[in-house]
Amino acid sequence: IRRPPRSTPLYSSAASDVYKRQVGAIAEIVGAIAVVLTLAYLALQVNHGTQAARRAAAAEAVSAVREANAHLADDPAAAAIFWKGVDGLENLSTEEQKAQFGIMTFNLFKTLEHLHYQWLVGAMDSEVWFGWEWHMRGYLMFTGNRQWYEERRRSFSSKFQEWVDNMEPDTSFRGV
Repeated sequence: IRRPPRSTPLYSSAASDVYKRQVGAIAEIVGAIAVVLTLAYLALQVNHGTQAARRAAAAEAVSAVREANAHLADDPAAAAIFWKGVDGLENLSTEEQKAQFGIMTFNLFKTLEHLHYQWLVGAMDSEVWFGWEWHMRGYLMFTGNRQWYEERRRSFSSKFQEWVDNMEPDTSFRGV
């Protein structure tokens, strides 16, 4: 069956071209909006993931301090060495005592450096940080800790060193 040829198209070709351009422009706008919304969603997800990782790192540092305190509470010999050392490195009579004090103090200061970093990058609430800062100022008051730190300051980041250098020890601090 043969159809007869049409004498006129259903739509004029000029009107059809305008319509196609309008639909194409609308589709491009909708596509651009979808891309922007997708990027915003992804940025939000990455931000939440980063914040969660930072909070976990701060919680890990707090846990390390708790473990150190528990060790001192459970081991009277370690506590005795720690308190001898904080009163002054000259109070540590053996190399073993000096090594034990050095390890305990290094771990404490590295943990506090980590907490300081978490505060700097915004992963720790300022109110929480102020409690840790007070604690650190207290530890710096002790002669032995200050001596130990001055001998090993290069073991710490420049930002932590600057913070410690500008900090005034808190003389009201009485211990762990």
